[in-house]
Amino acid sequence: MALWLKADDAGTPATAWDDKSPNANPVETQGAMTLSAANSAHNFHPYFANFSSTNHFKDLDSSIAPDWNTNSFTINEVSIF
Repeated sequence: MALWLKADDAGTPATAWDDKSPNANPVETQGAMTLSAANSAHNFHPYFANFSSTNHFKDLDSSIAPDWNTNSFTINEVSIF
C-alpha cells in the first residue's frame, strides 16, 4: 500500500493529513483546511469543505507519484481536492 488517507482519522488537518500506510508520508495542507463537525448530511462523520486553489491538500513528496523522469514527462507532486 503506497498511501492510506483514513477519512475518520486525519490526524492534525491544520498541518497535514496523516498517511496511515507503512510509508508514513503525510499530505500537507495548503491554506486553511479545517475539519467540519459531523452532521446528518455527511452521514454523521466529520468532513472537509471549502476546497479551492488556495485551500487544499498537496503532497510535494508523494509516495504514489515520486519524482521520476522519462523521455516525455516528469511527475513531481499530487494535489487532492
